[in-house]
Amino acid sequence: MESSSRQIQKVLNDGAQRLLARASDNRALAREHLASRISADWEAMYGHPVYFLETFVDPERFRGTCYRAANWQLLGLTTGRGKNDQTNKPNRPIKEILGLPLTPRFRQLLSQL
Repeated sequence: MESSSRQIQKVLNDGAQRLLARASDNRALAREHLASRISADWEAMYGHPVYFLETFVDPERFRGTCYRAANWQLLGLTTGRGKNDQTNKPNRPIKEILGLPLTPRFRQLLSQL
């Protein structure tokens, strides 16, 4: 568990939505911009790189077209319970989880202690 908590900081979520929205006018440029800049910028600001991005899309409201066009992959679905769930029952919309590796070696880098 300790290893997971140390590596989770190398997965970035939420902020990726805003970054992609700004760069999404040109789909190819959006992916290149994210892959080449976000990890370096993040490391300069917070002292560690980011190897993988994740975001959530509510399919009842959005299709995630810009993400999919920029090669984000569908990883699965949320449970609809939220991070502070205490009832084990869905109380939020079920969302799609999309991910984007920023380096081909992301699995190796995230699995290192």
